[in-house]
Amino acid sequence: MRRFRRAPRFAAAVIVALVFALGTLWLFRQELTLPGLGLSVTLAPFTSGQTVIAIPPLGEISAPTHRAPIKVFVRLDRVDLQGMEDLFSSPVRREGYLEKLETGLRDAVPRFLVQAAILMLVGALIGAHLFAKGRQWVYAGLLGTAGAYLLPLALFLGYDPTAFNQPSYSGILRAAPAFIGQAEKSLDSLEDFRGKLRLIAGNLRDFYGKVETWEPLKLADGKVLTLMHVSDIHNNPAAFDLMRHLIRTFDVKAVLDSGDLTDFGTPIEAGVVRHVGSLQVPYYIVIGNHDSPDIARSLSSLPNVRILDGEDKVVGLAITGFPDPAGKGPFDARTDPAQLRKGAEQVQIRLASRPDYPFFLLVHERQLAEKVLGKVPVVLVGHSHRESIKRSRGSLVLDAGTTGGAGIRNFTQPDEVPLSLHLLHIDPEEQKLLAVDRITFGGAGGAFSLSRKLANGSTHSGKKQANEISPVGPRNP
Repeated sequence: MRRFRRAPRFAAAVIVALVFALGTLWLFRQELTLPGLGLSVTLAPFTSGQTVIAIPPLGEISAPTHRAPIKVFVRLDRVDLQGMEDLFSSPVRREGYLEKLETGLRDAVPRFLVQAAILMLVGALIGAHLFAKGRQWVYAGLLGTAGAYLLPLALFLGYDPTAFNQPSYSGILRAAPAFIGQAEKSLDSLEDFRGKLRLIAGNLRDFYGKVETWEPLKLADGKVLTLMHVSDIHNNPAAFDLMRHLIRTFDVKAVLDSGDLTDFGTPIEAGVVRHVGSLQVPYYIVIGNHDSPDIARSLSSLPNVRILDGEDKVVGLAITGFPDPAGKGPFDARTDPAQLRKGAEQVQIRLASRPDYPFFLLVHERQLAEKVLGKVPVVLVGHSHRESIKRSRGSLVLDAGTTGGAGIRNFTQPDEVPLSLHLLHIDPEEQKLLAVDRITFGGAGGAFSLSRKLANGSTHSGKKQANEISPVGPRNP
């Protein structure tokens, strides 16, 4: 009779144990490290079986992969760009990547099941202990765990990864099907681009010497300070290939970056920062509207980087830079016109409080400099993706265009946008800009072009096709 009276309490303990076990399962988070990727996996109750892969802030990819009423939520937290570049550096490695990825997932599943079982058992025993006494709470906990464990077990036994052959997309990733069709072309185009760059680099110094015969930069002591102005790299590794060659060839002392190093400013894009550190020259940058505080934090960890939000010195020259208002928030590439007007007013107020105006003003969007044109000798901007040199109300406004050729997505476009940047030649004693070399590479025909704009307004230019320049072996920079 006593056992009969205890049955409802024992049943209640089993039910509570089952609820606690499931609750523990929903709270469980598994960290996975796969080749080039860092992922986190969680489970949640759902009306149908579904796997959702979240790639913030781009959106989600989902597919009906199983029948159990559980949603498998996979979040991409980190991308190792160096590791991915190594994996995709050759067709053989590229083909082996999926095999490595599949092996990593296969090894991770048993660990997930074991860890989930242990946590569910702990949760079930805690719940059962609230309703049962003696050995009954142990039995109730075991039964609750076994019942709850049927769900994840059914999920993994019935999981069908081929469901992702026809996935659903949300957010920006709705454009993914068209992009994926071009992915192979992008990788091949990038390798082709690097091959052309290696051809040009061999005779780059000789080609540049021709410009010196047009209009030589002569100072009494022969010391001309050369700085590089870049902008809108947008994650494109080819930009750093070009910059690295030019820095070594022409003894560039520092780089001035007008922003938009990334596309979305997400933590997974922070790997591009590694390229900045590899340049081994001082790197001064303002945050653009496609960057974010996460990118700024990654940049600030590099010894050669200075993030400008006020004044600084570049090899003895006064420089002031201000971030784009949109770059101060997470994952928002839009800059409101009212934000720009307010930002321009702040630039005017902060510069007016100085004893004198700087030699350079570095901003992402030209609008931020509108109220101080005519007071700052040289204004360096980007954002437009159109390289230009203009005089405006007494200031020389230099737009480097897009050193990343509008980004890695450029390699999927029928009409490629050329990579562009400026080399600034300065008399450091007189604090005077002598000339600006406008360099573009790529675009229609894959040409390398260089033109020199002198302070007196005259221009000389030259152009070479990649296939017109022969490599010279050991002299390659």
